[in-house]
Amino acid sequence: LDVSRIEQGRTKFNFAPHDMSALITGVVDELRARAEGKGLAIVWKPPVGALEVLMDEEKARHVVFNFIDNAIKYSDKGDITVSVAKERGGLAVRVRDTGIGFGKTDAANFYQKFYRGENVKGVDVTGTGLGLYVCKKFIEAHKGEVWAKSPGSGQGSEFGFWVPMK
Repeated sequence: LDVSRIEQGRTKFNFAPHDMSALITGVVDELRARAEGKGLAIVWKPPVGALEVLMDEEKARHVVFNFIDNAIKYSDKGDITVSVAKERGGLAVRVRDTGIGFGKTDAANFYQKFYRGENVKGVDVTGTGLGLYVCKKFIEAHKGEVWAKSPGSGQGSEFGFWVPMK
């Protein structure tokens, strides 16, 4: 439904000032038990003070949830580190994991509709290839940008986004 609404320009956004740090804390608290169930630790040290940004809280939460949830799905050991920092007049949110990592082809295609990475073939995780596409569209509606980085297969990854503060 998100995809069809996005493509038809019918997605409704409710932009208001919200604290990104509090949003991330809520998602981390929700997903911590799932991570611990796989023997993973979520490392999140909220910065001191609010990091207020004009955003659609529900859509931003969807993106943070998706990135952390994927890190849990595609990691079998180690930590998932979540961070937020002021950069270039906005906020950069990063989710780094110690999971399966990926190559350059995947990095270039992850945010395309229906794309499933080469790195997940043989991994027992189901998906439609729409989650990251929806995330990208939500962040672009905030006048932001998304990225995916990895040093290579088996070496973990970073998924992140940047949104302007004003």
